[in-house]
Amino acid sequence: FISEEEAEFSQSEDIRSAKRMVGKMSRTELGDVLVSALQKMPGRPKTEQELEEEVSERCKKLWLADRQEALRKDKSLLVIPRLFAQRDFTPSSIAEHTRREARIRMLKRQETLLLENEELQDCHRLLLQNACSNSGEHEDARDENEASSNPLSHSENSLSHSEHARLNYDGFCEARSQLPPKMEHYFAPSSFARFRRDENASISLLAFYQYIICRDALLRKRITLAWYDFSGAGFLREADLENFLQDEITNSPVLSTLEASFQTFYVCTAVRKLFFFLDPLRRHKIRIKELIKSPILDDLLVLRQRLSDDDPNLVNNWFAPASAKRVYGLYLQLDSNGNGMLSPHELLQYEGGYLTEVFVQRVFEECQTYDGEMD
Repeated sequence: FISEEEAEFSQSEDIRSAKRMVGKMSRTELGDVLVSALQKMPGRPKTEQELEEEVSERCKKLWLADRQEALRKDKSLLVIPRLFAQRDFTPSSIAEHTRREARIRMLKRQETLLLENEELQDCHRLLLQNACSNSGEHEDARDENEASSNPLSHSENSLSHSEHARLNYDGFCEARSQLPPKMEHYFAPSSFARFRRDENASISLLAFYQYIICRDALLRKRITLAWYDFSGAGFLREADLENFLQDEITNSPVLSTLEASFQTFYVCTAVRKLFFFLDPLRRHKIRIKELIKSPILDDLLVLRQRLSDDDPNLVNNWFAPASAKRVYGLYLQLDSNGNGMLSPHELLQYEGGYLTEVFVQRVFEECQTYDGEMD
């Protein structure tokens, strides 16, 4: 047996010797020692790969347990697999949490494929560099020298060159090799085969560049709308579109000028217009694929730009604040009793009796009414 003083002295001596040993180690040797010690510890933190493997293993066990329970209840599943499974949309369910997290990760991964303006400009420059040589090569070189001396005319010269420039498959592949990996899917062989080729097997450079811009714009709109698809089924319901329009009012320099008291009516009328044209079967939902192909959405998204009062995109735009206020004023004039509803008699007063009684009667037969009046 040793005394407490001797034990404390022995422990401090061990610490001093360990410090001297550590001081003599190199950085690599010390790192190896620490890693080895952490691996031997029972409670060491798990790596990301180990956590992923553990989650996958647990999910597999849960899936096997559910499958065994289903087989126990219905023996026919051994012969005929289940063709349809009712989705669980309960917000607090594990399936819904997993589905939502997977969608978020998928959308974030797709956002990395979107192209910035600088990347589009680099793509256009590389396409021009790898375009087919022609008889106007010396003239193009002279124009490039003039553009370098006058930077303001560079974009105009690039567009004029693109109108007549041609791109063969060798130049197509060369441009693809110099671009970042995120643009490879635009330069697939099938993409080149989409375009009409001339006698030299070359395609229009401008048409191909516009194809890239349009594909990127469609992907951008698809991702934007997918964030509002709560169920993840590829549809937007009325509440989803209302949330989308509320965010558009906040982010749009044109719509942000709307009065707070008028925003509710604006959202309501805009949603009604979208459903009137894009939901003819009245399923109370709009497929996102149909929405991004519709020119109606383009009229709304163009308001994200800063437009002057006399801009055609604003003057002739149904979603413009002035147009919405005109519709609102017309509705107030028709609503003579001020109850927020329109009766057949009130609708007949539109444009001083422009509509016939047969037409108004048919409208009220097709639209939902409340005690004979329409909202």
